[in-house]
Amino acid sequence: MRKNRILIPIEDLYPGLVVAEPFFDSNGVVVIGEGIILNSKIISKLNEKYPAKSMSVLDEYLDEIFMSKENKKQKIIDAEIKLSNVSNGIKSIMNDIERKKRPSIKLVTGMSVQLMESFKDYNLALEGILRERPVDEYTQRHCVNVAILSIMLGRWLFLSDNEILLLAQSALLHDIGKVKINSNILNKPSKLSPIEFEAIKKHSIIGYSIAKEIPNIDTCVPLGILMHHEKIDGSGYPLGLSNDKIHIFGKIIAIADIFDAMTSTRPYHSRQSPFSVLEMMQHEFWGKIDTFCLSTFVKNMSMYYEGEIVRLSNGKLGQIVKMNPSRLSAPLVMVGEDFIDLSVENYITVSELVSFPIDT
Repeated sequence: MRKNRILIPIEDLYPGLVVAEPFFDSNGVVVIGEGIILNSKIISKLNEKYPAKSMSVLDEYLDEIFMSKENKKQKIIDAEIKLSNVSNGIKSIMNDIERKKRPSIKLVTGMSVQLMESFKDYNLALEGILRERPVDEYTQRHCVNVAILSIMLGRWLFLSDNEILLLAQSALLHDIGKVKINSNILNKPSKLSPIEFEAIKKHSIIGYSIAKEIPNIDTCVPLGILMHHEKIDGSGYPLGLSNDKIHIFGKIIAIADIFDAMTSTRPYHSRQSPFSVLEMMQHEFWGKIDTFCLSTFVKNMSMYYEGEIVRLSNGKLGQIVKMNPSRLSAPLVMVGEDFIDLSVENYITVSELVSFPIDT
Protein backbone atom coordinates (compact mmCIF):
# COMPACT_ATOMS: atom_id res chain seq x y z
CA MET A 1 0.00 0.00 0.00
CA ARG A 2 1.25 3.47 -0.87
CA LYS A 3 2.13 5.68 2.07
CA ASN A 4 4.19 8.48 0.55
CA ARG A 5 3.04 11.81 -0.81
CA ILE A 6 2.62 11.75 -4.55
CA LEU A 7 2.09 14.52 -7.10
CA ILE A 8 -0.91 13.76 -9.31
CA PRO A 9 -2.30 15.81 -12.23
CA ILE A 10 -5.69 17.30 -11.40
CA GLU A 11 -7.27 15.33 -14.25
CA ASP A 12 -6.14 12.05 -12.64
CA LEU A 13 -7.55 12.70 -9.15
CA TYR A 14 -10.15 10.31 -7.78
CA PRO A 15 -12.38 10.23 -4.66
CA GLY A 16 -10.74 9.10 -1.43
CA LEU A 17 -7.40 10.80 -1.98
CA VAL A 18 -6.25 13.06 0.83
CA VAL A 19 -4.67 16.46 0.21
CA ALA A 20 -1.09 16.19 1.50
CA GLU A 21 -0.29 19.91 1.55
CA PRO A 22 -2.16 23.16 0.86
CA PHE A 23 -3.09 23.65 -2.81
CA PHE A 24 -2.51 27.21 -4.06
CA ASP A 25 -3.88 29.10 -7.03
CA SER A 26 -1.68 31.23 -9.31
CA ASN A 27 -1.94 34.17 -6.88
CA GLY A 28 -0.63 32.15 -3.94
CA VAL A 29 -4.04 31.89 -2.28
CA VAL A 30 -4.87 28.58 -0.59
CA VAL A 31 -7.71 26.93 -2.50
CA ILE A 32 -7.94 23.75 -0.46
CA GLY A 33 -6.21 22.89 2.79
CA GLU A 34 -4.11 19.96 3.92
CA GLY A 35 -6.03 16.92 5.19
CA ILE A 36 -9.15 17.41 3.08
CA ILE A 37 -10.55 14.14 1.70
CA LEU A 38 -11.32 14.56 -1.98
CA ASN A 39 -14.74 13.63 -3.31
CA SER A 40 -16.28 13.83 -6.76
CA LYS A 41 -17.64 17.37 -6.30
CA ILE A 42 -14.29 18.78 -5.17
CA ILE A 43 -12.49 17.02 -8.02
CA SER A 44 -15.01 18.34 -10.54
CA LYS A 45 -14.44 21.93 -9.38
CA LEU A 46 -10.66 21.48 -9.46
CA ASN A 47 -10.83 20.11 -13.01
CA GLU A 48 -12.98 23.05 -14.02
CA LYS A 49 -10.65 25.73 -12.64
CA TYR A 50 -7.17 24.16 -12.57
CA PRO A 51 -7.04 21.46 -15.29
CA ALA A 52 -3.33 21.93 -15.99
CA LYS A 53 -2.12 21.82 -12.39
CA SER A 54 -1.08 18.94 -10.14
CA MET A 55 -1.79 18.26 -6.48
CA SER A 56 0.25 16.60 -3.73
CA VAL A 57 -1.90 13.87 -2.22
CA LEU A 58 -1.94 10.81 -0.04
CA ASP A 59 -4.04 7.83 -1.08
CA GLU A 60 -7.35 6.39 0.05
CA TYR A 61 -5.91 3.99 2.60
CA LEU A 62 -6.54 6.39 5.43
CA ASP A 63 -5.88 3.91 8.20
CA GLU A 64 -2.46 3.26 6.67
CA ILE A 65 -1.64 6.97 6.37
CA PHE A 66 -3.14 8.42 9.49
CA MET A 67 -2.75 6.83 12.88
CA SER A 68 -5.55 4.47 13.81
CA LYS A 69 -8.30 5.72 16.10
CA GLU A 70 -6.71 3.93 19.05
CA ASN A 71 -3.30 5.46 18.36
CA LYS A 72 -4.84 8.91 18.00
CA LYS A 73 -6.78 8.39 21.20
CA GLN A 74 -3.58 7.39 23.01
CA LYS A 75 -1.74 10.45 21.71
CA ILE A 76 -4.52 12.71 22.98
CA ILE A 77 -4.62 10.93 26.35
CA ASP A 78 -0.83 11.29 26.70
CA ALA A 79 -1.11 14.99 25.84
CA GLU A 80 -3.92 15.45 28.36
CA ILE A 81 -1.80 13.81 31.07
CA LYS A 82 1.06 16.21 30.32
CA LEU A 83 -1.31 19.19 30.41
CA SER A 84 -2.73 17.99 33.73
CA ASN A 85 0.77 17.54 35.18
CA VAL A 86 1.75 21.10 34.29
CA SER A 87 -1.63 22.34 35.53
CA ASN A 88 -0.96 20.63 38.87
CA GLY A 89 2.43 22.32 38.93
CA ILE A 90 0.75 25.71 38.57
CA LYS A 91 -1.66 24.78 41.37
CA SER A 92 1.33 23.88 43.55
CA ILE A 93 2.94 27.26 42.81
CA MET A 94 -0.28 29.07 43.72
CA ASN A 95 -0.51 27.10 46.96
CA ASP A 96 3.08 28.12 47.76
CA ILE A 97 2.19 31.77 47.15
CA GLU A 98 -0.80 31.51 49.48
CA ARG A 99 1.59 30.15 52.13
CA LYS A 100 3.93 33.08 51.40
CA LYS A 101 6.52 30.70 49.97
CA ARG A 102 8.51 31.74 46.90
CA PRO A 103 7.87 29.67 43.77
CA SER A 104 10.76 27.62 42.41
CA ILE A 105 12.27 28.83 39.13
CA LYS A 106 13.45 25.25 38.59
CA LEU A 107 9.84 24.04 38.61
CA VAL A 108 8.69 26.84 36.29
CA THR A 109 11.55 26.18 33.87
CA GLY A 110 10.87 22.43 33.88
CA MET A 111 7.20 22.96 33.06
CA SER A 112 8.10 25.43 30.31
CA VAL A 113 10.54 22.99 28.70
CA GLN A 114 7.95 20.21 28.88
CA LEU A 115 5.37 22.33 27.05
CA MET A 116 7.90 23.42 24.42
CA GLU A 117 8.96 19.83 23.71
CA SER A 118 5.59 18.09 24.04
CA PHE A 119 3.42 20.33 21.89
CA LYS A 120 5.31 20.88 18.66
CA ASP A 121 2.29 19.24 17.02
CA TYR A 122 0.01 22.29 17.02
CA ASN A 123 -3.09 20.31 16.07
CA LEU A 124 -2.59 18.17 19.17
CA ALA A 125 -1.97 21.30 21.22
CA LEU A 126 -5.18 22.95 20.01
CA GLU A 127 -7.13 19.74 20.71
CA GLY A 128 -6.04 19.97 24.34
CA ILE A 129 -6.51 23.72 24.67
CA LEU A 130 -10.09 23.69 23.40
CA ARG A 131 -11.17 20.69 25.48
CA GLU A 132 -13.72 21.62 28.14
CA ARG A 133 -12.41 21.42 31.72
CA PRO A 134 -13.96 21.75 35.20
CA VAL A 135 -14.67 25.34 36.25
CA ASP A 136 -12.74 24.90 39.51
CA GLU A 137 -9.58 24.09 37.51
CA TYR A 138 -9.92 27.12 35.27
CA THR A 139 -7.14 29.40 36.54
CA GLN A 140 -4.32 26.85 36.51
CA ARG A 141 -5.40 25.28 33.21
CA HIS A 142 -5.84 28.75 31.71
CA CYS A 143 -2.22 29.52 32.62
CA VAL A 144 -1.10 26.34 30.85
CA ASN A 145 -3.18 27.06 27.75
CA VAL A 146 -1.92 30.64 27.57
CA ALA A 147 1.65 29.32 27.80
CA ILE A 148 1.11 26.90 24.89
CA LEU A 149 -0.55 29.57 22.74
CA SER A 150 2.26 32.00 23.60
CA ILE A 151 4.87 29.41 22.60
CA MET A 152 3.09 28.92 19.28
CA LEU A 153 2.90 32.65 18.59
CA GLY A 154 6.50 33.12 19.70
CA ARG A 155 7.59 30.56 17.13
CA TRP A 156 5.48 32.18 14.41
CA LEU A 157 7.24 35.46 15.27
CA PHE A 158 10.63 33.71 15.00
CA LEU A 159 11.74 34.31 18.58
CA SER A 160 14.83 32.38 19.65
CA ASP A 161 14.49 29.18 21.70
CA ASN A 162 15.77 30.99 24.79
CA GLU A 163 13.29 33.84 24.29
CA ILE A 164 10.46 31.32 23.92
CA LEU A 165 11.56 29.55 27.11
CA LEU A 166 11.38 32.83 29.03
CA LEU A 167 8.09 33.71 27.32
CA ALA A 168 6.64 30.35 28.43
CA GLN A 169 7.70 31.05 32.02
CA SER A 170 6.05 34.46 31.92
CA ALA A 171 2.86 33.03 30.41
CA LEU A 172 2.65 30.22 32.95
CA LEU A 173 2.86 32.78 35.76
CA HIS A 174 0.82 35.55 34.14
CA ASP A 175 -2.19 35.14 36.46
CA ILE A 176 -0.47 34.18 39.74
CA GLY A 177 -1.52 37.53 41.18
CA LYS A 178 -5.13 36.30 41.20
CA VAL A 179 -4.24 34.20 44.24
CA LYS A 180 -4.52 37.43 46.22
CA ILE A 181 -7.89 38.41 44.69
CA ASN A 182 -11.17 37.42 46.38
CA SER A 183 -12.51 34.31 44.62
CA ASN A 184 -16.06 35.65 44.86
CA ILE A 185 -15.00 38.52 42.61
CA LEU A 186 -13.07 36.25 40.21
CA ASN A 187 -16.05 33.93 39.78
CA LYS A 188 -18.87 36.45 39.95
CA PRO A 189 -21.48 35.48 37.32
CA SER A 190 -22.80 39.03 36.87
CA LYS A 191 -21.16 42.29 35.82
CA LEU A 192 -18.45 43.55 38.16
CA SER A 193 -18.96 46.80 40.03
CA PRO A 194 -16.35 49.54 39.45
CA ILE A 195 -14.77 48.71 42.83
CA GLU A 196 -14.62 44.99 42.00
CA PHE A 197 -13.08 45.67 38.59
CA GLU A 198 -10.40 47.84 40.20
CA ALA A 199 -9.63 44.93 42.54
CA ILE A 200 -9.31 42.53 39.58
CA LYS A 201 -6.97 44.93 37.78
CA LYS A 202 -4.49 44.68 40.65
CA HIS A 203 -3.57 41.08 39.77
CA SER A 204 -1.00 42.18 37.17
CA ILE A 205 0.99 44.26 39.66
CA ILE A 206 0.60 41.65 42.39
CA GLY A 207 1.84 38.92 40.04
CA TYR A 208 4.76 41.10 38.95
CA SER A 209 5.73 41.75 42.58
CA ILE A 210 5.65 38.03 43.36
CA ALA A 211 7.54 36.95 40.24
CA LYS A 212 10.39 39.46 40.51
CA GLU A 213 11.23 38.05 43.94
CA ILE A 214 11.72 34.51 42.58
CA PRO A 215 15.45 33.73 42.89
CA ASN A 216 17.32 33.53 39.54
CA ILE A 217 14.32 34.59 37.46
CA ASP A 218 15.12 36.54 34.28
CA THR A 219 14.02 40.18 34.51
CA CYS A 220 11.87 39.95 31.35
CA VAL A 221 9.62 37.25 32.86
CA PRO A 222 7.94 39.54 35.43
CA LEU A 223 7.55 42.23 32.74
CA GLY A 224 5.30 39.95 30.66
CA ILE A 225 3.18 39.35 33.75
CA LEU A 226 2.96 43.07 34.49
CA MET A 227 2.04 44.12 30.95
CA HIS A 228 -0.31 41.43 29.63
CA HIS A 229 -3.33 43.74 29.99
CA GLU A 230 -1.70 46.80 28.42
CA LYS A 231 -3.03 48.08 25.06
CA ILE A 232 -1.00 49.74 22.32
CA ASP A 233 -3.40 52.72 22.35
CA GLY A 234 -2.69 53.31 26.05
CA SER A 235 -6.14 52.18 27.22
CA GLY A 236 -4.91 49.11 29.11
CA TYR A 237 -3.78 48.57 32.70
CA PRO A 238 -2.08 48.80 35.14
CA LEU A 239 0.31 51.43 33.73
CA GLY A 240 -1.51 52.68 30.62
CA LEU A 241 1.53 51.95 28.45
CA SER A 242 1.41 52.18 24.67
CA ASN A 243 3.15 50.77 21.60
CA ASP A 244 6.86 50.03 22.05
CA LYS A 245 6.73 50.69 25.78
CA ILE A 246 4.94 47.36 26.15
CA HIS A 247 7.32 44.39 26.36
CA ILE A 248 6.94 41.85 23.55
CA PHE A 249 6.05 39.18 26.12
CA GLY A 250 3.14 41.33 27.31
CA LYS A 251 1.91 41.74 23.72
CA ILE A 252 2.06 38.01 23.02
CA ILE A 253 0.52 36.88 26.31
CA ALA A 254 -2.32 39.39 25.85
CA ILE A 255 -3.37 37.67 22.62
CA ALA A 256 -3.12 34.17 24.07
CA ASP A 257 -5.01 35.28 27.18
CA ILE A 258 -7.93 36.72 25.20
CA PHE A 259 -8.23 33.70 22.90
CA ASP A 260 -8.25 31.13 25.70
CA ALA A 261 -10.59 33.16 27.92
CA MET A 262 -13.14 33.65 25.13
CA THR A 263 -13.10 29.97 24.06
CA SER A 264 -13.61 28.81 27.66
CA THR A 265 -16.72 28.52 29.82
CA ARG A 266 -16.70 31.02 32.67
CA PRO A 267 -19.33 31.85 35.32
CA TYR A 268 -20.08 35.09 33.44
CA HIS A 269 -20.06 33.85 29.81
CA SER A 270 -20.43 30.73 27.69
CA ARG A 271 -17.56 29.51 25.56
CA GLN A 272 -17.46 30.72 21.96
CA SER A 273 -16.20 28.88 18.91
CA PRO A 274 -12.57 29.65 18.02
CA PHE A 275 -13.77 30.94 14.64
CA SER A 276 -16.00 33.58 16.21
CA VAL A 277 -13.25 34.54 18.65
CA LEU A 278 -10.61 34.92 15.93
CA GLU A 279 -12.97 37.13 13.93
CA MET A 280 -13.82 39.17 17.00
CA MET A 281 -10.13 39.63 17.83
CA GLN A 282 -9.42 40.63 14.25
CA HIS A 283 -11.97 43.46 14.41
CA GLU A 284 -12.61 44.53 17.99
CA PHE A 285 -8.98 44.45 19.12
CA TRP A 286 -7.44 45.99 16.01
CA GLY A 287 -5.57 49.09 17.17
CA LYS A 288 -5.57 47.88 20.77
CA ILE A 289 -3.45 44.72 20.53
CA ASP A 290 -0.12 44.84 18.67
CA THR A 291 -1.15 44.71 15.00
CA PHE A 292 1.68 42.53 13.72
CA CYS A 293 1.41 40.02 16.57
CA LEU A 294 -2.37 39.86 16.21
CA SER A 295 -2.37 39.40 12.43
CA THR A 296 0.32 36.70 12.73
CA PHE A 297 -1.73 34.86 15.35
CA VAL A 298 -5.03 35.05 13.44
CA LYS A 299 -3.47 34.01 10.12
CA ASN A 300 -1.61 31.01 11.53
CA MET A 301 -4.36 29.84 13.86
CA SER A 302 -6.97 29.85 11.09
CA MET A 303 -4.76 27.63 8.91
CA TYR A 304 -4.77 24.87 11.52
CA TYR A 305 -8.56 24.57 11.45
CA GLU A 306 -8.76 23.59 7.78
CA GLY A 307 -9.63 19.90 7.65
CA GLU A 308 -11.12 19.88 11.16
CA ILE A 309 -14.56 18.44 11.94
CA VAL A 310 -17.16 20.90 13.25
CA ARG A 311 -20.75 20.80 14.46
CA LEU A 312 -23.00 23.32 12.76
CA SER A 313 -25.93 25.18 14.31
CA ASN A 314 -28.32 22.92 12.36
CA GLY A 315 -26.87 19.92 14.20
CA LYS A 316 -24.98 18.49 11.22
CA LEU A 317 -21.31 17.58 11.23
CA GLY A 318 -19.02 18.93 8.53
CA GLN A 319 -15.38 19.30 7.58
CA ILE A 320 -13.79 22.71 7.09
CA VAL A 321 -12.52 22.89 3.52
CA LYS A 322 -11.29 26.48 3.55
CA MET A 323 -11.22 29.33 6.01
CA ASN A 324 -12.60 32.68 4.86
CA PRO A 325 -9.93 35.35 5.62
CA SER A 326 -12.50 38.16 5.54
CA ARG A 327 -15.00 36.29 7.74
CA LEU A 328 -13.23 33.74 9.90
CA SER A 329 -16.48 32.70 11.57
CA ALA A 330 -17.91 31.64 8.19
CA PRO A 331 -15.66 29.03 6.55
CA LEU A 332 -16.47 26.82 3.59
CA VAL A 333 -17.70 23.52 5.05
CA MET A 334 -18.28 20.16 3.41
CA VAL A 335 -21.27 18.19 4.72
CA GLY A 336 -21.38 14.81 3.05
CA GLU A 337 -20.74 15.71 -0.58
CA ASP A 338 -22.33 19.15 -0.33
CA PHE A 339 -20.46 22.41 0.13
CA ILE A 340 -21.91 25.02 2.48
CA ASP A 341 -20.43 28.50 2.30
CA LEU A 342 -21.33 29.93 5.69
CA SER A 343 -20.66 33.46 4.45
CA VAL A 344 -23.62 32.95 2.09
CA GLU A 345 -25.80 30.68 4.22
CA ASN A 346 -26.02 33.24 7.03
CA TYR A 347 -28.60 31.25 8.99
CA ILE A 348 -26.04 28.49 9.67
CA THR A 349 -23.05 28.99 11.97
CA VAL A 350 -20.27 26.87 13.45
CA SER A 351 -21.32 25.81 16.94
CA GLU A 352 -18.16 24.01 17.99
CA LEU A 353 -15.15 21.99 17.00
CA VAL A 354 -15.73 18.29 17.51
CA SER A 355 -13.10 16.99 19.93
CA PHE A 356 -11.91 13.41 19.82
CA PRO A 357 -13.60 11.62 22.76
CA ILE A 358 -11.24 10.39 25.46
CA ASP A 359 -11.67 8.73 28.81
CA THR A 360 -8.71 9.28 31.08
